[in-house]
Amino acid sequence: MGMWHGLHWYYIVYGLYQAALIVGFDLFERWNKKKKFYPKNKVTNVIGIVITFQFVCFGFLIFSGIFDKISF
Repeated sequence: MGMWHGLHWYYIVYGLYQAALIVGFDLFERWNKKKKFYPKNKVTNVIGIVITFQFVCFGFLIFSGIFDKISF
C-alpha cells in the first residue's frame, strides 16, 4: 500500500494495524469457540458491527496521515 500511495510511515503502521486486527479477531474467535464467551444472536451481531466500525474508522485516521500533521 505504501508503494502505491507513496512511501510514508503511516501506511506501514496502517498495514500492521490491519494485520493485528485480523490476527486478533481470529484468535478471539478460536478462543470463543472453546470458552463460549458470548452467544451468537442479533444483539451480539449488532455490537460486533458497531465495534468493527470503530476500529475501521480509526484505521482510516492512520491511513490519512493525520497523526503526521499533529504535533504532540
